[in-house]
Amino acid sequence: MKTGLEVDLDEEYEIQKLKQVIFDNDTDCFYVLANQRENKYGFYLVKIPQDDPFSYSYILNWKTKLQIGDCSVYILKTPDS
Repeated sequence: MKTGLEVDLDEEYEIQKLKQVIFDNDTDCFYVLANQRENKYGFYLVKIPQDDPFSYSYILNWKTKLQIGDCSVYILKTPDS
């Protein structure tokens, strides 16, 4: 992990109206759920690696005209076989 590194979510990822941020220890990634991207309403889920926050990817990029009310993000894992 790069210590002391700060990233402006709005500036770098162009997302606003954050609804939830979680961290997954298995993937060492942050998952950010937002209700706006580029000032357009939608459902946006961004995966941001802890070690390199500039190599992010959008898991969901769904443009709608709706505001998100109550929401949650969960990570589903399968048991080891």
